[in-house]
Amino acid sequence: MLAVLLLRLAGAGTVTLYETDFENFTVGQNRLVGSGGWLGASTGTTNGWTGVQGIDQDVEPGVGRSAFLGYYRPPLNTTFVSVYRPVTYAPLTTGNPIVTFYTVFGIADSTNGFRDNFYISFYNQQRQLLAALNFDNTAAGYGTYRMEGSAYHSTSSTFQRDNLAELTVTINCETNRWTAQIGAVPLFEDQVFNATGLARTLGNVAVEWEITAAAFPGNNWMLFDDFTVTVQPASTPAVTSLTRKTDGTADLSWPVEPGYNYQVQYSPNLVDWFTDLPNSVKMAIPAGTEAVSFTDSTLVGTPPAKRYYRLVRTVPASP
Repeated sequence: MLAVLLLRLAGAGTVTLYETDFENFTVGQNRLVGSGGWLGASTGTTNGWTGVQGIDQDVEPGVGRSAFLGYYRPPLNTTFVSVYRPVTYAPLTTGNPIVTFYTVFGIADSTNGFRDNFYISFYNQQRQLLAALNFDNTAAGYGTYRMEGSAYHSTSSTFQRDNLAELTVTINCETNRWTAQIGAVPLFEDQVFNATGLARTLGNVAVEWEITAAAFPGNNWMLFDDFTVTVQPASTPAVTSLTRKTDGTADLSWPVEPGYNYQVQYSPNLVDWFTDLPNSVKMAIPAGTEAVSFTDSTLVGTPPAKRYYRLVRTVPASP
């Protein structure tokens, strides 16, 4: 008899850490920072966020209220402005390592001849930058980039100026990998999230404006709406197909998540588990893989009276 042991987490589901459509915020300049737990920071001057952030009404038909950063001239010498919402959470110690961020956003182009950079950034509880998406609106660097704490990498994609789009970012804090897409189009898949060894906790999620030349800020700006951060457990691995073939072997298959190792273990009694089946370890599943399979060839000849299988999923050791 062949059987599969299914290990599942009871009651596991999505937890919403933060969600807003800004409809309860007051419209106007300076109406974002200081409302709903939103905070501001800047470099080059104190309170550099003053006057350059707020809440708009019906910038586009049907949008309703949305937040913005940019457009107005910041205080003198301001080079960087961050507006952020703390979402303090420890994904790894709470059993919810999958973080999903969603927003509707748009970059309105400058009309004064100067252009800047905008970011969606993720910080840990020590206020250290883990990773960021960079929307470079400058003429020289126009495009979308990912930053994993130490270096920038082009996604080979651009964004459409003066258009709204949906941005979805999925972060696996357990495997230290992330994926991002605009609408249904991937920006990147299964890339290193943080390459500097920082603690993968959640502190602040920020929208940021980097002014290319402090004396000549662009009047470009970023709209963002439906700002949502959720967490959930990784799916529990389970064999979904077990077939005994005419040659005596047994085929097992199961859905996978990129970045993990999987091992097929077997037992004659559900007490003693063994790991010595040939080729039973599937290493570092690459992005784009939906399922893998394994063939147990040790059943050929004189098979055991009973054999049970289970899957064990582990995180690959850091390089």
